[in-house]
Amino acid sequence: MRPVSASAARPNGCTSRQPVGSLSTVPPASGGSLWEGLRGIVVHDHWKPYYTLTGVLHALCNAHHLRELKALIEFDREAWARRMYQLLEPAHNLLSCYTKIF
Repeated sequence: MRPVSASAARPNGCTSRQPVGSLSTVPPASGGSLWEGLRGIVVHDHWKPYYTLTGVLHALCNAHHLRELKALIEFDREAWARRMYQLLEPAHNLLSCYTKIF
């Protein structure tokens, strides 16, 4: 699994919580593109250009989901967003604990 984020260089971005490095840390092979030959699961933040990557499965970053849901709760007062936040937050916290152990 490779996390991908437009904010990969930021230490507090989504990728800092993932158990593997970001694509920004992988040097291109023989002068090629960073994206060439990419396979597996790519975790990202919904940025539309990531969906053009072929040969991968896409997973969406839970930290980004939580930020979007928090905005819906605070600014739009969406009840469904609060319930979804309550569902997803424990998974996010569990991953945070897991990455601290390993």
